[in-house]
Amino acid sequence: MNNWKAVGCIFLVFGLLCFVVGLIAGNAAANANPYIASIDPSASQALFMNSFEPYAITSLFMFAIGAVGLYAGRTSQAAPTTAPTYSQSSVYSISSQVSSPNAQLHPPDPKVWTCPHCGQAAIFIEEYQRWYCVQEKKYV
Repeated sequence: MNNWKAVGCIFLVFGLLCFVVGLIAGNAAANANPYIASIDPSASQALFMNSFEPYAITSLFMFAIGAVGLYAGRTSQAAPTTAPTYSQSSVYSISSQVSSPNAQLHPPDPKVWTCPHCGQAAIFIEEYQRWYCVQEKKYV
């Protein structure tokens, strides 16, 4: 989980907690004095709304921040933490193993990037602008 997803989840949880606390506070304020409800029923509704409104507004902002955090976490691309390493294996033997006609090696010199997971050679697919591990058959 990246940082934005964590921020989104934290704000959604706090928004939900704030909403629940607001419901409890509003209910407690509305039922605090039973004599008010017997005189004017709309007075207890007004007490509930006046007590619940700050919590509802705060939780709304927290939900919005949480949604933005979750969206940012879904679309953000993590930067590689290590520099690519190159081996001296042949460019032509690796490019013949890839079935895509758009597959090209990048950089064009005979150096090939190695997969950080298995250590085998990887090639650069120009169409997707990503490295493809030939051994694991997946993008890295």
